Amino acid sequence: MQLKNTKSKTIIFSVIISMLTIILFVTLFNNLGANAIADLDEARHGINAYEMLKNNNWIVSTYMYETDLWNLKPPFSYYLIALSFQLFGFNTFALRLYSVFSIIILYIVISYVLYKVSGKITVCVFAILFLSFGDFFFGHCGRTGDADALFLLLSAISMLSLSFCNKHHWALYIFGLSVSTAFLSKSFHAAPILLIGLCFLLFSKTYKNIKIVEYLITLATIILPIAIWALFRYFADGMAFLGSMFGVDVTQRMNNGVSQGGSYFTFIKYLLSYRSTQCILCIIVVCYIFTAILKKSFSFELNPIHKTMLLSIIINLIFFSLTRTVETWYYYPTFLYLIVFASGMVTKTFNTIKENNIRKGVMALTCIIGSALLIFTSYQIYTNLRQTFSIRKTNAQDTIIEF
Repeated sequence: MQLKNTKSKTIIFSVIISMLTIILFVTLFNNLGANAIADLDEARHGINAYEMLKNNNWIVSTYMYETDLWNLKPPFSYYLIALSFQLFGFNTFALRLYSVFSIIILYIVISYVLYKVSGKITVCVFAILFLSFGDFFFGHCGRTGDADALFLLLSAISMLSLSFCNKHHWALYIFGLSVSTAFLSKSFHAAPILLIGLCFLLFSKTYKNIKIVEYLITLATIILPIAIWALFRYFADGMAFLGSMFGVDVTQRMNNGVSQGGSYFTFIKYLLSYRSTQCILCIIVVCYIFTAILKKSFSFELNPIHKTMLLSIIINLIFFSLTRTVETWYYYPTFLYLIVFASGMVTKTFNTIKENNIRKGVMALTCIIGSALLIFTSYQIYTNLRQTFSIRKTNAQDTIIEF
């Protein structure tokens, strides 16, 4: 009987995950190349990659074949776009394909790790919540040529690596490579990842178990890739690009955030006013209260992944509040950490109920969380799918069509 129940659960799990994965692919690929290219960051990325190919210059990014000192990002994402152009031609589909693959790899990696560490329930909750977040697909992320989907993937890999580095010190090298690659994709936007890593080593006391040679290798994985690129760039045009990159991406963006209305509470207000995060926070609070009541304690153990995610949420909240940024795509990694943490809290609560053998509690929790998930996620997933059928045009295209 137990064997039959196990097989039934496995079949149900396989069907659910298969359906959700199909929805993911439809959401990402449907009309991917049909929408107009956004006339700021996305277009600039495409032009930089295109001209790198034409110039055969993989160090200096150009715009209209002159050094680009407006789009001040290192070139890793341009390399991926250029590769896609080579494989699929110079078109919108090819421009955005690397972002699509970044989201797919992200989905697979996190699902696999959560399955191994937490089990089927965690994976299902994660997949459902992930698909309901439109920000992971539209705007600046999975269905665009911007570097944010790639950055989201690298952020996730770095956090997962931290989760395992206490037992497997080689995971620190993956973390280091993730940090350096994130920097080579989004410049100083990778700073919070490094800060989270330092805080993790400190608060988890993992630093006590790491040998000096392991520290040196980790530092090499972080510094060397960036230093090699920076050296080549310096020989190409001195401090023109490197100096502007720091001045604009750090100093000027922080000042602009203030001038555009950013405050110390901008990030918190956004989290509390955004419908998706409201749902996630509600799930976390309900699960925490329910588990605390059953365990008769407000402190209980979480697995390393969800501890890391919780720390990452707190550090990001502090970092972006202090820097007073208003660009919402900076918050994408925090949304991802919230989803992973919420999926772990749901599993933790169900396991606690099972340990206490409370059938009424199971039914009550299922009704509360299940209803919230079903109503919210069904509507959001439907909205996301519907949006892929809406073809966006630029003002220039509309004018041509009208003429």
